[in-house]
Amino acid sequence: MSLRRISKLAVLAAIAALLSFPSSNLAAQGSKDEKKKEEKSDNSSKKWSTLTGVVIDSINYLPLEGATILLDGTTITAITDKKGKFRIDSIPVGDYRIAVFHPLLDTLGLSIGTDPLRMGADSVREVIFGTPSAQSMVLRACPASKRKFGPVAVMGRVVDPDTEIPLQGVRVSILWTKMDIGKDVGVKRIPQVREGVTDEGGNYVICGIQSEVAATIQAERGTSKTAEVPVQFAEQQVLGFATLHLIDVPLEDSAPTVGDAVLSGRVLNKEGAPIEGATVSVQGAPKSQVKTSGDGSFKISDLPSGTRAIYVRAIGFSPRQRAINLSAATPVSVEITLEDQPPSLAAVEVEGVYDEALKKNGFTDRKRMGMGRFLGPKDLERRNVQSLSGLFQTLPGFRVEQSFGGNSIKSTRGSGGCVTYWIDGIQFRENSPGELDNQIMPEQLMAIETYSPVSAPSEYKSAGQTDCSVIIIWTNRTIRTKK
Repeated sequence: MSLRRISKLAVLAAIAALLSFPSSNLAAQGSKDEKKKEEKSDNSSKKWSTLTGVVIDSINYLPLEGATILLDGTTITAITDKKGKFRIDSIPVGDYRIAVFHPLLDTLGLSIGTDPLRMGADSVREVIFGTPSAQSMVLRACPASKRKFGPVAVMGRVVDPDTEIPLQGVRVSILWTKMDIGKDVGVKRIPQVREGVTDEGGNYVICGIQSEVAATIQAERGTSKTAEVPVQFAEQQVLGFATLHLIDVPLEDSAPTVGDAVLSGRVLNKEGAPIEGATVSVQGAPKSQVKTSGDGSFKISDLPSGTRAIYVRAIGFSPRQRAINLSAATPVSVEITLEDQPPSLAAVEVEGVYDEALKKNGFTDRKRMGMGRFLGPKDLERRNVQSLSGLFQTLPGFRVEQSFGGNSIKSTRGSGGCVTYWIDGIQFRENSPGELDNQIMPEQLMAIETYSPVSAPSEYKSAGQTDCSVIIIWTNRTIRTKK
């Protein structure tokens, strides 16, 4: 029977004898046929056996392609094909443990293996391997006390990008925004955070995540941080995975901003034509900004390793951000496609659409209350904004620090100059100078609200950051324009 026609019940039945997550082996199923009786005659002309089987990804209900099958104590291996199948011939007679390796298993902190199997002379042995189902993994990894906050979990590993050595004691956090709507509170956006810490194998589990949310995940230890990697949970999805690459530096040291990683690639439009003059930069690398050449290509050297964010901007196109894993061991090449910027509206139409949008997001009501400082579409147009940080050089209560990597906006109020950012109702965390300028182009600005630590609306105050000034930015990216 074709694997594509195996039902979910058949898959689960085939893996019913799997052992527990995460550290124990997962037992392989017995063969479909009893092994043939080993040839006793001294005249036997064949003393070899054959192993065939299939490996199933029970989480996604798909064959597991590219898994390595190893006979323990030997160098005999095989790789599963697109159907998850494998075959090993010419196995010497004997008893063997069979192990399965795959990046998915590494991410989950799982190992799959059998008890010793007898490989008899002139015999064929068939086995079926499978991972546990997503639901069973969540039930085993997340206690009920955590599942009550949300049914979804994220599992994964944090490793050193250059050595692949797992890192222990790394804090991994996932962030999304919950919207509460009610007659008394209106629309209230509440940041939600769940955290986990890696064990000695670099594995982590984050439980209690709500379903059907768009979130970001980030790993950090001391001054070393990864980029915020977007993760999306589909309807009825209960398990997600993320392997993050974090530079391992002493806690008292600063995270490196240069290294030996190399990134190259091309920037194209949606028709596949190259875009010349696009700006490409990498998060956490102050000197990384380059322009694409006539064929849309670029190359950036001396980059720090790790999970980074690459920012791409070009006039006439919507900006793009993408997470990449950089390593000094292997150069990385990417191809990035930019979408056309939404068409502009006529002046009168823009004003009406913007006014309606600002009423819906509460900007108009908050401006009427007068607790902060407000810049609407006409105010921004008069200021001829060239960059977001450039605008804040002229606003009271803020100053701009310049560095090789870009500009950072600091508060002149509160403690430490800290600022909390919100973009279109979603909290934004700036990991390195210049990221905010890379995130938003001037022509995308619709309105800006700024507040002192005391006057900020409660729904835009973050736990642990009550002494920070608040900047709320509204863009036209969420507005549907007429063509």
